[in-house]
Amino acid sequence: MRPERLIFVLAALVVVAAFSQKITGFSLDFLEYVRAALSSETLSLPLWIDYAAVFVFGITGTLTARAKGYDFVGAFVLAGITALGGALLRDGLCLQCEISPIFSDGGYMASLVAAWLFGLFFGEFFMRFDHFIVLCDAAGLGLYAVFGTNKALANDLSIPVAIGVGMINAVGGGLLRDIIARDEPMVFKPGQFYTVIAVFGGGIYVMLRDVIPPTAAAAIVVVFTVVGRIAAIRFDLHSQSVAETQARVRRILTSLRELRRRRHNLPKNFFDDIDDYDNKFGDGDNSAKRDSGGGNAVDQSKKN
Repeated sequence: MRPERLIFVLAALVVVAAFSQKITGFSLDFLEYVRAALSSETLSLPLWIDYAAVFVFGITGTLTARAKGYDFVGAFVLAGITALGGALLRDGLCLQCEISPIFSDGGYMASLVAAWLFGLFFGEFFMRFDHFIVLCDAAGLGLYAVFGTNKALANDLSIPVAIGVGMINAVGGGLLRDIIARDEPMVFKPGQFYTVIAVFGGGIYVMLRDVIPPTAAAAIVVVFTVVGRIAAIRFDLHSQSVAETQARVRRILTSLRELRRRRHNLPKNFFDDIDDYDNKFGDGDNSAKRDSGGGNAVDQSKKN
């Protein structure tokens, strides 16, 4: 082992030994929180998860601003739109809340500022961990879908509308980011499944929240979105444009018509050939039976 690695391992062991009691206490508290959350009848997720999602999406917005050549103010605005745009659409447009929690909780703004600074000064370093970014983005997609769907259901909206609100909460930030940056919105273009996964995530949460505790249902949704995004990237599962879909449907219908035409396009003498077959073999067998004595009693008496 290299000396620097040995020093690092020894230092880590010293830190663990020094804070072992606090680490143990934190672990027990965390397990107790998980137990209470899984048994709660309401959705109970720690706020730091929401802050972490704001942080990750804020960094992606800052990186987009850097690529566009924006200044510090433009980068901050684009980071805020990307991280909080979906929640703003959810609370202001869909649910029409008087004051969104984004403005009443300072933790969201602190996470946004941290993401803005990190993206400006360490963006290139952050881009090296592209796989980690994909995982965080997929987890945030599931969390935002759950938050939006749950809040819509709490406001007595119908299930289809609640799933739609969850989808807006999940992808609304990216939609606004592309519009402000004058790019064609990615959610409207054919590509690897993203919005569809958010819709299915909201639907899964609606189905499971009355069967198992809502927090457990939210955890399942997060796992589903992460696995779904990884599968979409790994196997290149993507949507198609309307023109491509119509062309594929047209080809399928044409093939079915051709198959039907071939099945019904029979030769004109097809049934005549069948009748000749019956006359040659069917009636021949019957005559053979009669000749061998298989006829009726009248025929037998005539023979005698």
